[in-house]
Amino acid sequence: MAEPRLPRDGAKAGVSKTAVALGAAGLFLFIVGVKRKYRLDAERETAAAERGREREQA
Repeated sequence: MAEPRLPRDGAKAGVSKTAVALGAAGLFLFIVGVKRKYRLDAERETAAAERGREREQA
């Protein structure tokens, strides 16, 4: 009978490295998304303030 195949020594390390890489990519995308949200909010506030100033001058 054939012996059962055991995973290579690096098999678990490979899965772990993949999980770490995917986790880091997810965290990066989350941070970029949050920064984008706050930047867009700030731009909206600036535009609203400029419109308010224009109305006051008119």
